[in-house]
Amino acid sequence: MSAARILVHDYAGHVAQVEVSRELARRGYQVLHLYAAGLETPRGALERRPGDPPTFDVQPVFFKGKFQKHNYVRRQIQEIEYGTPLTKAVLAFKPDIVLSANTPLIPQAQLQLACRRAKMPFIFWMTDIYCLAVQGGVREKLGWVGKAIVSFYRRLECFLVRHADGVIVITERFREILAGWRVERKDVRVIPVCAPFEEIKVGERDNAWAKANGFANTVNIVYSGTLGTKHNPNLISALAQQLADLDVRIIVISEGLGAEFLKAEKRTKRLGHLHILPFQQFEVFSNVLATADILLAILEPDAANYSIPSKVLSQMCSGRPQVVAVPSDNIVSTLICDAQSGIVVSPDDERAFVAAVRRLLNEPNHRAQMGLRGRAFVERELGIRRLGDDYISAVEFLLNNESDVRARETFLPADARNHAAR
Repeated sequence: MSAARILVHDYAGHVAQVEVSRELARRGYQVLHLYAAGLETPRGALERRPGDPPTFDVQPVFFKGKFQKHNYVRRQIQEIEYGTPLTKAVLAFKPDIVLSANTPLIPQAQLQLACRRAKMPFIFWMTDIYCLAVQGGVREKLGWVGKAIVSFYRRLECFLVRHADGVIVITERFREILAGWRVERKDVRVIPVCAPFEEIKVGERDNAWAKANGFANTVNIVYSGTLGTKHNPNLISALAQQLADLDVRIIVISEGLGAEFLKAEKRTKRLGHLHILPFQQFEVFSNVLATADILLAILEPDAANYSIPSKVLSQMCSGRPQVVAVPSDNIVSTLICDAQSGIVVSPDDERAFVAAVRRLLNEPNHRAQMGLRGRAFVERELGIRRLGDDYISAVEFLLNNESDVRARETFLPADARNHAAR
């Protein structure tokens, strides 16, 4: 009997999701990993490499034209259009099962409907809660129109979760939110985001990337990742201003509006020690993190319920300490505290954020111990080889119970059908 064919779609192309695909392929499945090309976001290793199993492949799915992230109307149109090449690529592969993560809800609905029609089991892999992210971005800006948009997306997300053949969430908090919306499924599986410690090594501080960018012999504070609506670049600007008296470099690896804001702050406030670079290739990511004496992470208070900054796990893999500005009820706060690998402060407390960085700058031995504890924690608790069993269980359950899958209702709500048909 041939190996099952698994299609994994991760819209964002993040490191943790593509490592799940690689692990499934290592365990004998035929795996195709799809992602959206052209997004402004950090990426994982999205190409075949010499050590990959022959049963693993990666392919991009393209938008029409350049992705308009900050033009709300055009972005929605592009996301709807994205569903067409996505579903074509999925159906061409003829998978036995599909997992889809990080995906805007309209193309997620299009894909879920296509899988239902083709009688392919579909797993909704909930790595964030999309309607809550939309709520943070549009409800206050667009008034009653924004409320209507949020209401639509919430109803659609609840429906898609109810009618998926399987559901994976990355934290128990997501299941609690769904239950509060009366979306109660006993088969929801909680599988944490894996930490890619096999991909992200504990590197030397004096490395090729550091030398090429002039950071080999400086004290470096590094922020690497998205600076979008869930993040507050003012914290980094304030940090740069408050540390102007010290011989340090604040290095921001990002693109988009947040990065442009910091470039303007650098010019107008003459912050010569603030350096803004574009996203780096995954091949040098370990060196980027290794260059840091301190790593930073930021999450706005209203994003605590629906977003888990997985880059914190990648940073723990690097063996470097972190100062993390996240709400205390976010799971990342618990992870950092359990691992004793950094300092957590409120994202509303600029003074505490700066004080935490100053404290670690003055305690090099403490920094080293924190970094080692973080690395040990992810190796022990969050490795893909360990969590891979949970993904295998979720996949095999549906593959072995196809009759139950086929018996599910086959309709989508009228508004989702209309979008899916476009």
